Amino acid sequence: MSGSRPWVEPLWRPLLKMLSLRGVSDRVEFRRGDACNIPYPDNYFDKVIASFAVHTIPYKRRDRAFKEMIRVLKPGGTLALLEPKSDRWIKWYVNEDLRRKLEGMGLKDVKFHPITITYPKRRTVYVIIGVKGD
Repeated sequence: MSGSRPWVEPLWRPLLKMLSLRGVSDRVEFRRGDACNIPYPDNYFDKVIASFAVHTIPYKRRDRAFKEMIRVLKPGGTLALLEPKSDRWIKWYVNEDLRRKLEGMGLKDVKFHPITITYPKRRTVYVIIGVKGD
């Protein structure tokens, strides 16, 4: 992003330290931005990963965010999301409607993998994975 200044989210600092210890910090860049307007060209990334982010995007903007994530994926690239199973307060559900929506936007082989986490409380979350069609 032209004219932007380096900025590190405090929560990223431990991750940056780990990347440095592994000798790969020069290959990773963090940028803060808007998921509904990703400042990269079409077909740019091999993978797009978001953790506990999509369900927090306002309902009316969520489809735009999905489209942007898929737009910047290379054909054959993978979209991976980690999200709660549901949140009725913000209209978020991991279900067949979500699968159909993502497939209708250009992903194939969309799968939901449930995992249990215990912090801050025991609950089921989902790894949502799909591959961008050619």
